[in-house]
Amino acid sequence: MDIRWRGPRIAYAGNVQPDGSITVGDMQKAIIYQSAGGNVIGTINLDGNCGMEQYFIDRDKVIVPSYCYGAATFSIYDYPAGGAPITTLTGFKSAFGAVVSR
Repeated sequence: MDIRWRGPRIAYAGNVQPDGSITVGDMQKAIIYQSAGGNVIGTINLDGNCGMEQYFIDRDKVIVPSYCYGAATFSIYDYPAGGAPITTLTGFKSAFGAVVSR
């Protein structure tokens, strides 16, 4: 089934992951859009993040790798609240993906 995106223009789409809806990441703006049928039903802003290629939603947290200005980090945010990170891991050369396995 094809679903047409009816949300804001995303120049660099990042990750897509279900959370009860279908989420779509905007790499440049560090935003996760929650969508239903291609329509945006929620917007999660991730403060202090840029270059977000992929994220991983784990229950009430989202882990977001980022590469900004020559520094790579992994930030953990409350989900779906977003806002400022609750924890940031630093000291990496690059950061592209995250996953949680139990």
